[in-house]
Amino acid sequence: MSRSISRGFGTSGRTAFVVALAASLIFPTCLPCQTKAESKSSQDFPEMLLTQQGMLAIDSPNGWVRADGPGLAYFVPKAGTTAANNVFIYISSAPIGPTEDTKNLKEYVESDIAGFKHRFKSGVITEETPIDLPFAKSKAPAYTFCSAEVNNAFEKIVYIAEKNRVLILALSAKKKDAFDESQSVFRQFVQSYRGSLAETAPGR
Repeated sequence: MSRSISRGFGTSGRTAFVVALAASLIFPTCLPCQTKAESKSSQDFPEMLLTQQGMLAIDSPNGWVRADGPGLAYFVPKAGTTAANNVFIYISSAPIGPTEDTKNLKEYVESDIAGFKHRFKSGVITEETPIDLPFAKSKAPAYTFCSAEVNNAFEKIVYIAEKNRVLILALSAKKKDAFDESQSVFRQFVQSYRGSLAETAPGR
């Protein structure tokens, strides 16, 4: 769906820049603390994903690679897989707050749905069960959008509320089989979210 491109803040122009850093140093308020009895192996630390708007503590989709594309980050299946060229995952964001067009998460989701209905007259929207975010100790609303068009006809969107923005995690596919096959990877990706260090940039 072309709507997915418009939500992004431009192509990042960066290849993957993921570093493993101690969560207690980078995310003192967003990430769970460790006790001395807990393991300090690398598996206890989240990936830190560099974007145009700061750092995200979220794991890359399993078996996928970061590539140039729309939004804050863009992932595709590794070359040679059955889903290659038919599906992608991206991260985008939108500002919310007292001075923005949408004041909170609920208003933003409603606006996104209204915009989709206006653009895709034959489109279908399905509200899914909210997805648990175990590390953030919250739930995120999720919707599936079917545009009834040939290209990018299926998209699943998860909306995560942060302090001054909505973080948008999306799975987009041209074909339903690729879309369905990628659901598990996408869910694991979403549930690995731990928080963010977002830059405050003038004019969004």
